[in-house]
Amino acid sequence: MGEAWFMTEKRRTFDTLLGDLNVVPFSEIAYALGEITSGTGSFGPNQEWTEWYHYLLAHLVHRANESLAFESLLELFISGFIAIYPRGISGPKYAGFAEDVMATLGRSLMAADRWHGGQIVAGSILQRHRNPKTGIWGWYDASGDFSASMVFHIKYVPLDSLQPWLQSVLAIDSPHWRAQVLVWFVGARRLLIDENVFPADLESSSKSDESGYGPDVDWGWSHALRKEAFDTGDAQVDRNTFLSREVRMVVLDTLKAHFSTPVFETWLSSIASVDYLEAELANIPFTFWEQYGTKST
Repeated sequence: MGEAWFMTEKRRTFDTLLGDLNVVPFSEIAYALGEITSGTGSFGPNQEWTEWYHYLLAHLVHRANESLAFESLLELFISGFIAIYPRGISGPKYAGFAEDVMATLGRSLMAADRWHGGQIVAGSILQRHRNPKTGIWGWYDASGDFSASMVFHIKYVPLDSLQPWLQSVLAIDSPHWRAQVLVWFVGARRLLIDENVFPADLESSSKSDESGYGPDVDWGWSHALRKEAFDTGDAQVDRNTFLSREVRMVVLDTLKAHFSTPVFETWLSSIASVDYLEAELANIPFTFWEQYGTKST
């Protein structure tokens, strides 16, 4: 596989990917996935990158939860997937491909070693790093793996399965999980109400409240998933829409139906049971209630 961006006579190739992928360092895999995502988004579909993406996905999906600093392979795989399948999973590699992707990449966050007794293992998924000086984890932002996974499912879960999928997300009673749900929906609101918003726009749209600050909901290489990258050349397809109106309405209607006042109060109590969660989220839960609660418009 060759790199996407080069200014020299010789193009860099990822020779290490030809060997045992289980021993290839995180940084090299992340670099390759970034090239696939940005190259496909900028220059259009390319057989070389498409084939290598599927090869890496098949052989490395078991490493999806590996992370370095604030980035995981899961979010990079999801960015690559969206770049290659910008208009849904059309022309799949084989019968059952979509189901296999959902059962593997789609379930990475639910890996057994990341949960214990129905609760996340703190520091294993979602926010992984607590500042030793301040004691702050950063729960006021959505982690990259959570944000990428939410967008991945909302975009690719079949429409008739979207409501029960979202209901299953809302049924998890882990305080940390609930905190991320509220944060993500506040930060990603424009994606759900504006058909012209794409993942790349989330970097700027989250900074939109009066104080100039809102939850971050971007993830690794989501900045490459901009409107221009979704132009498939098909005049019959509206490239200005990332999520269809039908999809967005299912998500919004499911949220409003779920969050009665008693349910929202239960979520507040759950989050308040963890001191640093309540402190770090501050007013974000109440912003969520204003935007999505039973009396929201």
